[in-house]
Amino acid sequence: MIRFVVIAAAAIVLADAAPPPAQPACPVAGKYRVAGTNTGGTTYEGTATIEDRDGECLIRWSQPSEAEGTGTYANG
Repeated sequence: MIRFVVIAAAAIVLADAAPPPAQPACPVAGKYRVAGTNTGGTTYEGTATIEDRDGECLIRWSQPSEAEGTGTYANG
């Protein structure tokens, strides 16, 4: 019984010492439907695709126009 308690205590200490799992550089990666209103009052709809690319977020915007850019994800 004492041997079991010592082993269990060692396992808990080792579990606490393990580093937390790594967060992806771009946790918002995915495909999104977008819709909105321009400043002139006209509406638009389209898609935005966000990919984790080499530690940055690559964003592709489609409809009504095409655009692409990168950025970083920080502070939630």
